[in-house]
Amino acid sequence: TNDMNRLVRGQVRQTLQAKTAPLPKISLTDGRGRVTISRQDRRVTVTTDGSPTRVQSERGAATLRAKRQNGQLIVTSQAQNAVHTTVYSVSKDRTRLMLDVSISAGKLKEPVRYRNTYHRASR
Repeated sequence: TNDMNRLVRGQVRQTLQAKTAPLPKISLTDGRGRVTISRQDRRVTVTTDGSPTRVQSERGAATLRAKRQNGQLIVTSQAQNAVHTTVYSVSKDRTRLMLDVSISAGKLKEPVRYRNTYHRASR
């Protein structure tokens, strides 16, 4: 963001901080060609065949598509001016959930990429 106009830079940094902050809790429920993703107070169910699911939030509308590839779940969200892709993978010992995230938007020169790792809660 350093090469952006100063007026835009602060707003973009705030948006990126809000979007990249780790959530306190995330849950995935997998079954019968569908996955339900629960994040804080939001929940969405998508099919894993790549068909679109339209969602609406306080930030606007988006189209989600999910597919499985090499043991991972890949969810892509297409909104008006941005593409947000999350690759969900589970560690071999099944104790960690890793989210590899890529955000592409019109105001960004290059995609923003980061990883969040969640440890399984005690049962």
